[in-house]
Amino acid sequence: MSAIITDNLTKKELREMEFFGYFTEGVVILKGPAGTGKTMWGTAIAYNLKKYYGKPAVLDYQAKPKFGEYTFMDDAIFREELGKIGKLAKGNENAITAVAENIREKMGIKLDSAVLVWDEAYKKLDARRCSSLYVLVHGYYLQLWRHYHNTVVLCTPRFDMIDAKRGLNQVTIELSCSANFRVTPTRIIGPRDPKDWKCRAKGIDRFTMKPLDMTLHAVEYGELYDSWAPVAIRQQMLKRLEL
Repeated sequence: MSAIITDNLTKKELREMEFFGYFTEGVVILKGPAGTGKTMWGTAIAYNLKKYYGKPAVLDYQAKPKFGEYTFMDDAIFREELGKIGKLAKGNENAITAVAENIREKMGIKLDSAVLVWDEAYKKLDARRCSSLYVLVHGYYLQLWRHYHNTVVLCTPRFDMIDAKRGLNQVTIELSCSANFRVTPTRIIGPRDPKDWKCRAKGIDRFTMKPLDMTLHAVEYGELYDSWAPVAIRQQMLKRLEL
């Protein structure tokens, strides 16, 4: 993996490249209540690592064409494949590895230098179900990040929802997300001009103890992925932009 040539980059792009350079390898945890921009931040990390550092993206949610090429880690297919061959594991570590690699091969997921975003990591690494095969297999993938030079982004409302052994102990960067707007089933609450909708992530690099703090513009990154927000909300956003 190598960074792109910087000669033709704008000052904004150079700032982005420098900031997202902290995420080129490791496990990032994004914490925050619903609607605070965790998915947006996960998407931004994947998009910018792909853009500036050539890391392929693996997402467990659908991105839009504007995001560019990525691999979809479809949870429904994952669970189906796990159901077919999972009985072979029976708690044996070697068997769990075989099951995990078999599923990865069938789903066409390549981990080499990839950035993985798990939008509902608290399900994949559920602290309450830490002995389930579903959690064990995802824990196996996560622990490969050093071997494959991955960036793995975990989105969760709270840290304690993630299993400590298979998730939290691997974290290298922790960030708390906040937003100056909120999406409800019927409307968007926040600044009238969508250009002022912002999502902030603030935290620390656990290895270097460097503070990290950056704000994203929602309009710029919100069009890269499929949000849980209803289509009507997107239409409302577009109408506001036209005003």
